Amino acid sequence: AAEATRQGKLRKEQEFIFNFEMAEGEETIVQGIIDCFFEEEDGLVLIDYKNSYVGAGRRAEDIAESYRSQIDLYRQALEGATGKSVKEAYLYLFDTGEFVRM
Repeated sequence: AAEATRQGKLRKEQEFIFNFEMAEGEETIVQGIIDCFFEEEDGLVLIDYKNSYVGAGRRAEDIAESYRSQIDLYRQALEGATGKSVKEAYLYLFDTGEFVRM
């Protein structure tokens, strides 16, 4: 990540508007903000920050599952806007200080 910053490839709070095709064949426009992404030689890395309280007994898999559709949408929007593949996506949980791979 430090190398990405030095090369100017780190992006924060990137707004997007994405024309999303739903399963029923209908299209809808989705607008959002991608918290952070950076480029490596073999693709993009997407990071979404979460302020939510994690709580005792809650597993990383449960947290990841609750945000999976949001991250999938961000992945599609980012790939569509850049023409590059998102090779990895993570949630960063402020409550525990951990990264959860999506």
